[in-house]
Formats: sequence, C-alpha cells, structure tokens
Amino acid sequence: MIEENKKQGFIALYRSIETSLTFNSLDVIQQSIAIRLLLHANHKDNEWLDNGQQKMIVIKRGQLITSRASIKKWFNNDPLVTDQRIRTALNKLEKLNFLTKESTKHYTLINICHYNDYQTWREPTNQPSNQASTNAQPSANQALTTNNHVN
Repeated sequence: MIEENKKQGFIALYRSIETSLTFNSLDVIQQSIAIRLLLHANHKDNEWLDNGQQKMIVIKRGQLITSRASIKKWFNNDPLVTDQRIRTALNKLEKLNFLTKESTKHYTLINICHYNDYQTWREPTNQPSNQASTNAQPSANQALTTNNHVN
C-alpha cells in the first residue's frame, strides 16, 4: 500500500481549508468536487492527445482535462453527483477564483488558480530541532573541560 501511495503521489491539503471562506461557501458535493480536481490536476507539465483534433495539447502543472462524465466516474456515478450539480460546482468555483475553465465540444481544460502557492513541496528542515540540541552541547562540553584547576 505504501509503495502504491508513493507511485500515485500526494497533494497538500491544509487544515485551514476548513475555515476558508471559499470552501465554506460550497455544499458538500461541491467541496468534494474541488478536492477531486486538486487530486487530478497535473503536478508537472505534460502533453495530452486531443483525438478530436488529432493534435497534442500541453497541459501545465495545476491543469487537467476532464468532462462532466469523467467527474461522475470519480464518484462511481453516485446519483447525487448529477450533471447539473457538476456544472453548478464548476461555475461556482470559477466565480470564487478557485479555477478557470475552457470548454470544447469534447472536454474541459481546468486550471486551478494559485496551484503552485498551495502545492509546492518544500522539504522540512531539521534546523530548529537540531539547533536546540547543538546549542546545549557547547555549554555542557565547556563545563566539563574548563574546570582544570586542581588544588
């Protein structure tokens, strides 16, 4: 399971999402759609073949190609996730500046706004935890080595 997770990758989902005005203005299904869009967005630039026009399209980091039918499949065709609810969710997310979308007859290109602000992975540093232990070391060592006076 861990190896499969590593292959699939991850997204950062900050706990502050629960207090976000954007997130809280969505109903539960719209929230789920927003999270699924984040999960399906490209984490790096890629190309996609548009079979209708027989040409390659560059899909950038933070973008995805989808359709209402694809989104329904993400939810195992749950009857609560209707075409109308998906359309409403996408329109609302666009009004809230969460995403922009470009539609064609066959697909929709979605761009997650500010994707890089939230999905840039930075390795955590161990500087604060190391700093505390190494700051204490010199004083402890100094106390052991500075008392050279024997009476």
